[in-house]
Amino acid sequence: MCEDCDDYDDDVQDPHAGFALDDIIDAARFVEAELPGPAVSEDAWAVYFGRKGGCIDSRSFERMERSREAALVLLTTMRQRAPRAAQSPSPAHAS
Repeated sequence: MCEDCDDYDDDVQDPHAGFALDDIIDAARFVEAELPGPAVSEDAWAVYFGRKGGCIDSRSFERMERSREAALVLLTTMRQRAPRAAQSPSPAHAS
């Protein structure tokens, strides 16, 4: 991604850190597929996630940003719910 879109000096910790890039990509693509309007091209996604060099038009960039942000919320929600299910007592241990 070009320096205009990527802030290399940003020291703020991403509150959604800890997710595998492939999980973020899959979730963002899932979200984007549900948005109205023309889908973002495969090439634009590759550039956006740094797997390929190139340029991204502003419409695609905004659409991918919204999709990534929504995907991080989705992944965070899923992570928060998973431990609750794992912590619930099994029927064999219930009193």
